[in-house]
Amino acid sequence: MKSTRLMIFKNLIRYTEGAIPAAPEEPIMPRRQLVLSETQRQELVQMRDHARQPYVRERAAALLKIADGLPAARVARQGLLRPRRPDTVYEWLDRYQATGSADMKVHPGRGRKPAFSPSAFHGGGGPHGTATPLPT
Repeated sequence: MKSTRLMIFKNLIRYTEGAIPAAPEEPIMPRRQLVLSETQRQELVQMRDHARQPYVRERAAALLKIADGLPAARVARQGLLRPRRPDTVYEWLDRYQATGSADMKVHPGRGRKPAFSPSAFHGGGGPHGTATPLPT
């Protein structure tokens, strides 16, 4: 009985051989690496451990893990306090490689703009801090 099953299995292999086209060989993207000097590593460790803004500490930790050899996609999904998109971590890596640690902070003017006019609160509006109607 065992030989019959084996024979059927061998026949299936023979009949399917060549029926399934081989997958084309795709070029494998090289893993992004970050090589740090001792000074750069110490600077990132200092930022990771003592930066005032939590997002700066998170970015420094991610870059140190990439420099230690972990893939950036794995760091994004599993290596931080909360999962991030891999593209986000790659953006941090690109920015660090382009400008160094000076560009780790969010620039002024980024983010949502205020929905109210500050002049209304500083006497620039009508009575009781309300806006003055537009002339018709």
